[in-house]
Amino acid sequence: FRLHRGVGADIERIPYIQLSQMEALIAFGERPIHRSSPERAGSRHGGAVVELDFSDPEAPFMTDDVVFEPVGGAMTAIEHLGGGVRLRRPTLMVSDDAPVTLIQECAGRNALTIEAWLWPESTLDTGSARILTLSRNLSRLYFALVQEGPEYRLRLRTSRTDLAGQGSEADRILPGVPVRTDMPQHVVFTFDGETSEVIGYLNGQSVSRRIVPGTLLDWRRDEAEDIRLGIGNAVAAQALGTHLRPWLGTLYHLAVYCRALNSLMIMRNFDAGY
Repeated sequence: FRLHRGVGADIERIPYIQLSQMEALIAFGERPIHRSSPERAGSRHGGAVVELDFSDPEAPFMTDDVVFEPVGGAMTAIEHLGGGVRLRRPTLMVSDDAPVTLIQECAGRNALTIEAWLWPESTLDTGSARILTLSRNLSRLYFALVQEGPEYRLRLRTSRTDLAGQGSEADRILPGVPVRTDMPQHVVFTFDGETSEVIGYLNGQSVSRRIVPGTLLDWRRDEAEDIRLGIGNAVAAQALGTHLRPWLGTLYHLAVYCRALNSLMIMRNFDAGY
């Protein structure tokens, strides 16, 4: 952007700063839109078991198999903003039924990928704020994409952790991905049961990896009736209150795959946008 003063031949050129479109939108208080064209969206890797596109104001919280219901005053705590949904106050959206297909397929394949396009409000330490979680209650968790201050983390229950995805090794095996609050981010975590490795990606690039002992096979042994997917908070918040594990920010796209996407697939999804 160039700034000028005057008109016609009397224009006075004053010092200016050249900004990219992204930087300019941020500078003027707007959230940039990294939305894909239909052609680019079609290039995104398919096969997600759960996929949510928040650009549709009429149906932002549903897929072919899962419908999310607001808890309490959830709908007054969210707003549509720049092609996404902003969670501006503590809230929770929870699936109305158990995502049985997701549980059975991810356990059977012993693999998982969680993908998100998002923009957090801040990096202040808010505990383990839940962005997307699969759980029954606080003591029985399957996975959770969380923000812990300046890092995103994957909490994952395996045969080597307790039922809440914690154990003697849990804090060491969950890798972090750095949080930015100046623009949307593409955040992906993959778990490959064959290699026992969790890899974290930021904007198409691998930024963290660790070995995670155990498998997902035990997921199939649980009664799925009370298991739910939750967005923006812990599933238990529907009983204990939305102050529990709230995440604040804007969501553009969420997807869960029952396979470990490779680096080329993840870069393809990043290039496709949301």
